[in-house]
Amino acid sequence: MLVLTLCSRIPVLHHLSNPVVVLNEMARVAKSEGVILLRDLRRPSRLAFPLHVRWHGRCYSGLMYQLFRDSVRASYTGKELTELLHQSALHGARVFYRGRTHLGFIRDGRRAS
Repeated sequence: MLVLTLCSRIPVLHHLSNPVVVLNEMARVAKSEGVILLRDLRRPSRLAFPLHVRWHGRCYSGLMYQLFRDSVRASYTGKELTELLHQSALHGARVFYRGRTHLGFIRDGRRAS
């Protein structure tokens, strides 16, 4: 049995031009019994965005701060990630939240019924 676990310490999903293609490839490689885990940045609400970026980006300056802000702006909400998963071959994956800054999904094919 192939078990594929992907956990991104450097979030990348929000940088992809067509994430559904990548999600489909993950599902293909892991097969139905494989495990897939991916974590990425979580975009806060429009109201919370400025404070979120100021607080979590407080150690950055200049270009690094701009890149952080742009990454947070490009990241997904839980609803958007759920929709991407429904459009892909990973439609059975479970979205999870890690604090206020990250979200991700897990698809554990070993537990599929």
